Parts: sequence; structure tokens; C-alpha cells
Amino acid sequence: MEDSGDLFRFIPNNPEEKSSKRSADANTLYSYMKIPSK
Repeated sequence: MEDSGDLFRFIPNNPEEKSSKRSADANTLYSYMKIPSK
């Protein structure tokens, strides 16, 4: 297993959990991108 760094250490090994986790992260990131920074 290659070292992905600390950024990915929280991602579970279960493929379904990983994919749902990544989807949640993508949705969160998208929401943050839509909100103008103050």
C-alpha cells in the first residue's frame, strides 16, 4: 500500500465507506467553493 500522506489517513479501507466518504468530502468541498470567503 502506497503512502498517501496524513491527508488520507482518515479514509476507511472499506470500498463502500471510502466511496461514500469521498462523495461527502466532494460535496463539502463544493459547498465551501460556492460560499464566498470573507
